[in-house]
Amino acid sequence: MANVVSAAACSLAGLELEMENYSEALKYVQQAQYAGQMSYTLRKAEAAIMLGRVLESIDVLDPAAERAFRDAITLLAPTDRIAAQIRAHDALGRHLLKKRETKAGEIELDIARSLSDVASAFSSSSIFVEDETDEIALKV
Repeated sequence: MANVVSAAACSLAGLELEMENYSEALKYVQQAQYAGQMSYTLRKAEAAIMLGRVLESIDVLDPAAERAFRDAITLLAPTDRIAAQIRAHDALGRHLLKKRETKAGEIELDIARSLSDVASAFSSSSIFVEDETDEIALKV
């Protein structure tokens, strides 16, 4: 149940973000984070990425935005969630570019590309979709 609540709250936060309703987006992010604590690592990371996106939209220089993206990367690092790791590094890279931290941003985007290459290299391996997630996990 917490998995569904976290995913739904993240989706609603994204909708509010698109409409520039930042306070509502933050409320949904908080709900996603709370539910994420009782759910998969993936949901915690998704909530962290969404928090970073909302904070970045409010103030691109807010250090909490970068910290949120880095938190997602840290959460995902020990997992086999390649697609989620790509999204987290991509989000951080784009954020750093917006802050005009070009070199650091390019490094993160390179990491995302490198992970994408890893995923492509294993495309002939068995791929399965886990229950109750949108994540594709690669098994070697």
